Amino acid sequence: MTARTLLLLALSLPLCTALNAQPTAQFIVMNITGTVRYCEKPGAEQCELVPGQTLGPESIVTLPSGSTARLLFEDQSISLKEAGNYPLKSLAASQTPASTSFMKRFFNYVYEGIVNTSGSKKIEEYHELYIPQSSGGIKGFAGGDYGIALTRPVAGNLPEGPVVFEWFTAGDQTLYDFQIIDFQTEGLLFKALLRDTSFSLDLSKLAIEPGRKYYWYVQLKSLGEMALGFPLVDDPSMRSPKVEVVMSGKGNSGLMNSLEASPEYLEAGESDRLLMKAQVFEEAQYIYEANETFLKAIELHPADPVLQRVYGAFLVRQGLWQSSQKYLRS
Repeated sequence: MTARTLLLLALSLPLCTALNAQPTAQFIVMNITGTVRYCEKPGAEQCELVPGQTLGPESIVTLPSGSTARLLFEDQSISLKEAGNYPLKSLAASQTPASTSFMKRFFNYVYEGIVNTSGSKKIEEYHELYIPQSSGGIKGFAGGDYGIALTRPVAGNLPEGPVVFEWFTAGDQTLYDFQIIDFQTEGLLFKALLRDTSFSLDLSKLAIEPGRKYYWYVQLKSLGEMALGFPLVDDPSMRSPKVEVVMSGKGNSGLMNSLEASPEYLEAGESDRLLMKAQVFEEAQYIYEANETFLKAIELHPADPVLQRVYGAFLVRQGLWQSSQKYLRS
């Protein structure tokens, strides 16, 4: 079993009302070949099975000759290849859980991304429940309405070298006061008055102490305001959230070396490997590099619906609600 089967999941609109997922559903349709049908319970009307569905344990999958289906159940990948009827309740009991803790986390990572982005209501619930618990994303995001919404998550452990900070425009003729502040002392480390909404900064050129916590934010400025000082605006409608970051002195090479030597990674295809990297980066709170890995994966595989959906869920977890909508649109 490889992770590739998990990442062939495609998004599709339900073909009949019976396809509406229930909150307690535990099976996700990963991919199918040929025409496969199912019914929600014995004796119910049969409907065509499509990738992206969530099925309840009472469902029965009917597989004709020459067709295949793959399902995800908790931390199990289930492959159906032989023609016949498959009651999901009995099917789950016969499966073996993921062989390693990494694969279990990986399955859960993708499962969470798919299940929690299966409709506008689910996405909103995910946003409301998950963001306050985030330990590596944007602090204070859930606490109010900010006038500047961030586009790219520059949070958690940062690599040395160039980093791109981005935010949505607040209107024409707007100036943006960008600052990096020492978290411990509230001392100003760096500031810039900008017209653009994208700003690349080589952090290795700054007097940043590895392992020390800082935060950055952007606030609105007017042409007539004083250029010096730039005190933090208390009104959230005039600024972005404050985002906590730490310069990582050791880097992340150890994380990637360990992942790239694992059998699961070596057996995976290109898009699978990139998604695994994004997961490992996020687990270790390298949020910026997780985001860059997702962007690379989507650039290489723009039609892969799994990457789109899981990336959208990642952005929701980081508080980037506006950015996530591009990847979560049905």
